[in-house]
Amino acid sequence: MSKINSSLYSHNEHFNFISSLYSRKQLPSSILFSGEKGIGKKTFLLHFLAYLELTEVDKASYLKNFCINSLDLFNKILNNEYDNIKVIQKNDKSSHITIDQIREVISSCSYETFLGKSRFILILNAEDLNSNSSNALLKILEKPPENTYFFLLRNSNGVVGSTILSRCFKLNIKISKLESLAIFEKLVGDFDLQAFDNLDIFNEFDTPGSKINRIFYLKEHSIESFQPINIITYCLNDFKKNKNYKSLGYGIEFAKNFFLKQFKYNYEKSNYFYSLFVNNINDSLKFNADINAAIKILKKAA
Repeated sequence: MSKINSSLYSHNEHFNFISSLYSRKQLPSSILFSGEKGIGKKTFLLHFLAYLELTEVDKASYLKNFCINSLDLFNKILNNEYDNIKVIQKNDKSSHITIDQIREVISSCSYETFLGKSRFILILNAEDLNSNSSNALLKILEKPPENTYFFLLRNSNGVVGSTILSRCFKLNIKISKLESLAIFEKLVGDFDLQAFDNLDIFNEFDTPGSKINRIFYLKEHSIESFQPINIITYCLNDFKKNKNYKSLGYGIEFAKNFFLKQFKYNYEKSNYFYSLFVNNINDSLKFNADINAAIKILKKAA
């Protein structure tokens, strides 16, 4: 599970916008939040949901510095411990959000929440919906229960079905390059990651949340000091052995940065091997083929 910071360092204007719509009872029943992976979409919405669970006194305090004092609130939300808040995302062993996950949400919507509180459904990485789960979700988006709100998060390059898009109010989330660098520095301090110095595995386009989550992954597996090619190989082997799609995702992200640096020295060669690498990864996923070929391509490109 990715780390959620107690402070909201950006998107305050989006927080105020959503809060204002909700307080005026004008919040759309379905909203699609789009933006680059790792710019804080999930953090912003978890702050909003946690804010709604605060007392009036604590709400006033929060609005002064946009900081949640208790991280336990985030853990309860992400663990689906509130009857009026459900967080849906694919698990590490699956390549998509399943129809059973959506059916469970639909079933929960038939029950009254405690004290009649508003119900919120947060769907992380909506591009992970497959055709079956998309169709199931569409049915409830067309006729949402009263006082129920759906928040769908999509990474910028993710594809969501056109019928679902047509049912959602759309909000784009952005940060500048300078904001990205400043937020990353703050997160490094908040999460006590100053000792991490293998920054060559990142590039100037990486977002703050993406970098922080990958650092935690590296530390969790004790590979933070490995060379890029060895990190990628570890990630791909972890996927091969354990069907861990999170490891595969990180491996692909590290590989993109690896090849991006290679482009500077020999574009034609690097572009050729990168295309082979991506095609092999896609074939491995589509046909359940051995991923060893991608590892061999990676080593040839080094």
